[in-house]
Amino acid sequence: MWIITVPSKTFCIGEYSALLGGDSLVLTTGPRFVIQVKKQSNPTDIPFHPKSPAGKFCAHHPEFFEQDRFYWNDPHGTKGGFGSSTAEFIAAYLWKHKRSLPILDMHQVLGDYKKYAWDGRGISPSGADFVAQIQGGLVASHESMTQSHAWPFQDIDFIILKTPHKVPTHDHLADDSLAKRVATAYPDLASVAANALAAVHNGDAAEFVRSFTEYSHLLMKQDLSLLDVYDLAQEIRQHPGVVAAKGCGAMGADTMMILVETHQRNAVEKYLHQEKLTVVAAGGFGFKECGVVIEKE
Repeated sequence: MWIITVPSKTFCIGEYSALLGGDSLVLTTGPRFVIQVKKQSNPTDIPFHPKSPAGKFCAHHPEFFEQDRFYWNDPHGTKGGFGSSTAEFIAAYLWKHKRSLPILDMHQVLGDYKKYAWDGRGISPSGADFVAQIQGGLVASHESMTQSHAWPFQDIDFIILKTPHKVPTHDHLADDSLAKRVATAYPDLASVAANALAAVHNGDAAEFVRSFTEYSHLLMKQDLSLLDVYDLAQEIRQHPGVVAAKGCGAMGADTMMILVETHQRNAVEKYLHQEKLTVVAAGGFGFKECGVVIEKE
């Protein structure tokens, strides 16, 4: 039996600037998506939706999958927002190419993913989150280059929340009006995202918090943020120890990233639990979740 595990992901900054080639930051965390693959003599159905990127990929390469049974475990259930669709594709793709894992070309992998993830409507996904889930860590994307970091800030920790909302990314990117809104916002978003990447490289927590907050405000200004989540972030921001909060992903709807003073993290997590908000992950200086792992048991 083989086991493939893929980390969850959160778009810290750049979910929209990345669509037009700008910089982005994606953080990988637990819990991890898990797929078990067992050989069997009789063909079996693939556990991916046939219209998903993974489902279409498997249907296009049936000879690599028809003799295997796949057991897929999404730790987030059907709630979405943490990279389930990309994790499915990564698992399927690596299973097909498992004999050439050390020499896979990341540009080729990303190109293959986009062929199955985009139907030509609206804006193509950037794939920055896809690449991050393969590499792991806090992944900075600049032009065609990526760099994986551990969490670099000694006095600022992060907390990741699941919100009660969900905006399907595929449908959102297919919206004809989105391209115009992103193009209008792009110069400002790209500039702030670049500042955030520089802050990560330099370990400058103050600049990162400033950029993180400014990016959130820009999204709201350009109608690229769900008002309910934005308002919740502003409410959480008032709690002692919280220095910034931002909705993440499509329309900033699915998840929220909260930046907190390190010595206050436990108190903030307790407050969030009392408010019945779902904490999915948290970490601090030196935190680095590994990327995709494939191993034989």
